[in-house]
Amino acid sequence: MARPTNVVLSHEHLLHNIALIQNRIGHSRIIAMVKANAYGHGIRSVSARIAPVVHMFGVASLDEAIILRTIGLQTPIMLAEGVFEAKEWAVAAYHRCEVVIHHISQIQWLDTLEPHQRIRIWLKINTGMNRLGFFPHDIPKLYALLRHNPRIQGDIGLMSHFASSEQAHSEKTTQQSTAFRDIVGSIPDFSGPVSLCNSGGIVNRYGDFYDYVRPGLLMYGVHPYDYAMGQDFGLRPVMTLKSQLISVYTVQAGDTVGYNETYSCPELMTIGIVPIGYGDGYPLTARNGTPVRVNDTLCPLIGRVSMDMLAVDLRSCPGATVGDSITLWGENLPIETIAPFTQEHSHALLTGLHNRVRSFWTNDPHEHGCKPNEQTPSQSWNRMEI
Repeated sequence: MARPTNVVLSHEHLLHNIALIQNRIGHSRIIAMVKANAYGHGIRSVSARIAPVVHMFGVASLDEAIILRTIGLQTPIMLAEGVFEAKEWAVAAYHRCEVVIHHISQIQWLDTLEPHQRIRIWLKINTGMNRLGFFPHDIPKLYALLRHNPRIQGDIGLMSHFASSEQAHSEKTTQQSTAFRDIVGSIPDFSGPVSLCNSGGIVNRYGDFYDYVRPGLLMYGVHPYDYAMGQDFGLRPVMTLKSQLISVYTVQAGDTVGYNETYSCPELMTIGIVPIGYGDGYPLTARNGTPVRVNDTLCPLIGRVSMDMLAVDLRSCPGATVGDSITLWGENLPIETIAPFTQEHSHALLTGLHNRVRSFWTNDPHEHGCKPNEQTPSQSWNRMEI
């Protein structure tokens, strides 16, 4: 009997969210950020499903790019952190990646390419994030140095990254947007592609959407603000984390639940046990009161989360029994409502799920009769394989 803890992924919701983003950005194009296993949703399965409706994929490493090429996707791929050593230039060129250059060492390594090898590049501008990128005053010189390099294919792109775009009315983000616009406009004869907005920038309309936007959380139905819900923007959650009750019993007033006695029962009460814990990626930091949906009723988590299990207070769901449905986040329980109880951001919750949590897709018109390892919980795949 399979452990009844799994991730349900909605093809319909994924395409809905992308259409919503495209409608907002008009004629700009989408670089779909599928790094970190597509924010925990499965880099292979997500990318294959959205390839017809996005213009490029964004990944953090060459390993992730090779995964996409291995499954046959021909969509352009951006290496958002560029290459990490000289020999990766040749591999990136072979797989037709577009490489972000953010440090002088990467430019020096370009010489390792064979004369016949050519590659598309983007220059990253540090407009205030102070993480990666060249300072604005260095860009004209670097652009002039690279534009006639025989190893560069096509026009050079320019990009930057917002530090605080998830904050409404952010002065920092306005300053970054202005700095970026100024440097793009200052380069003589510049005609390459331009990209600035991440999910927060798309929501807040900071600056221009330019040629490309780079949504991450928005694609997966999650709002980038700490204080807002995806549904406020018309988004639908792609991931729903599900399980079932495996035990229901009554405990006495004064009894404690879980490790270290972090919860003491105030009265005679019914509790339920759910087979999910921090060994699955459910946050150990989730505190008493974290909402859990039992069937259609919200119940509070009680006691410390264990490696494989957690407990819920069933006083508000007196008819609950073994086998009843549990939702930890997703459909009808936004992940944005869970994060404040955990000391984590929604990003971390999504990407933190572990390999033993099985995943399967619903609402997928490409699946007829269920391919092996794809459609139902009994046929689902391990997260490492998606």
